[in-house]
Amino acid sequence: MRKPLFLCWNIFLVLCFVVQIHCRQTYSLIGDKGSNEGILVVEENGSLKFTCSNYWGAQNSKVLCRELGYRKHLATNSKRASSIRTLRGHQKTFYPFDVTCESNEKTLTECHRKYVKNVNIDRHCWANSYVYIQCDSQIEERDNRTLEDPFNVRLINKNVVQGPVSSGYLRISSFSSDGERRLASVCIDDWSDASALVACKNTGFSKVKKFTSSVYNDIDSNEMAFLRFRCHGNESILEQCEHETTEFCTNNEIVFLECGTEDENAVITELNGEIRVRGGAYSSVGRVEVFDGQQWGTICDDKWDLFDANIVCQQLGFGSAIEATHWADHGEGLGNILMTNVACNGTEKHLKDCIHSTDTTSCTHREDAGVRCRRPFANHKMQIKLVGGKKPTEGRIEFLDSKNEWSGICGIGFGRSEGEVVCRQLGLDFVKWAGRSYKYGLNYRKRMFDVRCKGSESELSECSYSDYSRCRYYDMASVICTQYAPDLVMDIHLFKQSIKVDTHPLHHLRCSFEERCLSPEVDNIWGRNGFHNRHLLKFTSRFLNKGAVTFRPHIDKSSWQWHQCHEHYHSMETFAIYDLIDNNGYRIAHGQKASFCLEDSDCEPGYKKNFNCTDKGDQGITVNCADNYSNRIDCQWIDVTNVPFGNYSLRVDANPLRNVTESDWLNNRAVCEIGYFNRDDIIVRGCTTDPCYQESFGGNSFGHCCQFPFVYNGQLHYQCIQKNNSSENNGNNSELNNENRSWCSTTNDFDQDGKWGYCSEKI
Repeated sequence: MRKPLFLCWNIFLVLCFVVQIHCRQTYSLIGDKGSNEGILVVEENGSLKFTCSNYWGAQNSKVLCRELGYRKHLATNSKRASSIRTLRGHQKTFYPFDVTCESNEKTLTECHRKYVKNVNIDRHCWANSYVYIQCDSQIEERDNRTLEDPFNVRLINKNVVQGPVSSGYLRISSFSSDGERRLASVCIDDWSDASALVACKNTGFSKVKKFTSSVYNDIDSNEMAFLRFRCHGNESILEQCEHETTEFCTNNEIVFLECGTEDENAVITELNGEIRVRGGAYSSVGRVEVFDGQQWGTICDDKWDLFDANIVCQQLGFGSAIEATHWADHGEGLGNILMTNVACNGTEKHLKDCIHSTDTTSCTHREDAGVRCRRPFANHKMQIKLVGGKKPTEGRIEFLDSKNEWSGICGIGFGRSEGEVVCRQLGLDFVKWAGRSYKYGLNYRKRMFDVRCKGSESELSECSYSDYSRCRYYDMASVICTQYAPDLVMDIHLFKQSIKVDTHPLHHLRCSFEERCLSPEVDNIWGRNGFHNRHLLKFTSRFLNKGAVTFRPHIDKSSWQWHQCHEHYHSMETFAIYDLIDNNGYRIAHGQKASFCLEDSDCEPGYKKNFNCTDKGDQGITVNCADNYSNRIDCQWIDVTNVPFGNYSLRVDANPLRNVTESDWLNNRAVCEIGYFNRDDIIVRGCTTDPCYQESFGGNSFGHCCQFPFVYNGQLHYQCIQKNNSSENNGNNSELNNENRSWCSTTNDFDQDGKWGYCSEKI
């Protein structure tokens, strides 16, 4: 069969519902129950081709439903074509492509396709393997979800060299007049408190501090347009206000505006109703989570729109919402879904004050709601740009040097941490890859070398670097940025159920010894005492990808290591680490797993496996699939032969070196408190995957992470506090009373739980 061409005009047809896209094929949902569900059929050159369920996953259906305009995907199943009355009698011919979407694509043409040989189709696709898709019957209303800013409003202040600009001249930098784009200033004429509030929301702030008038003597009126605005205050951006152009402002006076955030110095006493965002590249973007007094949970995206997102952004201290995101655009959350059918009117101060329902039985985490808020524009000491890429999100990095020339950066030693800072400074979200390359072209004038970043810097100038060093001409620092990233989460329930201690004679652990999975003292006895027993604390680690794209190894396939004992390649040397922590928060034993093979061990219903370790193919973890390291396999343990009995915390950290970018680093840790008092039994107490905002040690929490915000003395605290600021109500925590050190609560309510630890410097 001739391979179809996908970059031509294509029509997606769902009975009478037609969407036109690039290509020659026609995708149809044909069924007997309505236009929103049926067997997926591809029409090509007048003939119908069925889609084989072996080569189709729920993530593809999610994209198809979105593309067809339906609100969400409900289910993907397998059916016989003969069960659909309108398809009886059609010849059974299968569409010869394995389609794989990440689920965040807007159209199927953006998804990866792989040709499938006829022999494989004949083997896999002739039983009950026709794809049957059910979309929600409601048509998606997109107009009330996204609000871009055509005016590109900024606060201009030359005195702010670096950091967020919260005050300055109000400047519209992309105003279009008579088809010609110009800069525009805003006249003080007709300006009001309401207009100032809208302008602050437009520039990423939630509150007006004050506004004044300023004479524009330094502005060339021949090159500058002027605007007058009249706002009511309920608008989200200035473009929505009544406005008009003018040749000049009265008395040459323009607006100088100072903005801030709501209640910057307010004391918050209640955790109930607090919100946070997770899974975004910035603190203004992410999946919305709310605290109901006992737990954090997500919000279902039913009826979620800009009115609701605006309240979230305001409560977080940002400006108006750019987008109310749906379809778990920032990854799927954990725990309960606490709210749905949220209906804010725009006057509320907190999301909990909006009309909403708590009956979320019809929702799943695939419908987690999120936001993109307007955040303050920041000035940077060093201007950078990407050059030579096919997309604006990739290329070699150049910076504007002291001679006002664009210079290159040496790529030797340039890695993910440095790329993370570059992508953040450019507003391009996450780093997908960073390193040295020549494929984006060369700049022989290099004036930045040995760049080293922690990854938390707001701009590249904050990293350490030198002005000169040795560098080959083709080693250009380059990056690829991306809007979406994977997100690994540990299956805490399986972890808890699987913890046990087994005893093995040393001579049964040859592969484990070769992979350095036993305690170091084994080196001294290996080969001399094969009947020596080792006591192994075993557990199952099931890592689920709840992000928006596939988790892939960070090194090229050519560098993967072949392991003879396991007879497959390992693609990541440090995919996870296992530690046993004492009650002071210090590690006393740890796992020595040498390296890992990444595969889709199992997937959630409707999602297909794409990776495995046994066929020498690609490795990774697909969205909504999991890599399951059972407690029955080698090295899935900590050697506790010489560990004294007592109370400990068993801790697993996924992707600990952050070699692969994730949308949320805070949920990579799983911790179980255990009692280890004999060789035959383990007492497992509380287990958690609470976000790890900051490490702690000492105290009474076995090294559990700090939790922010936490309630102490009836107030919410968002960072570690000093003992001399916390001298009251410490109860029986005599050590805390006697130490003048920075500490935090390791639960959300210290007043109730009394769990704490000292704050380590490493975040």
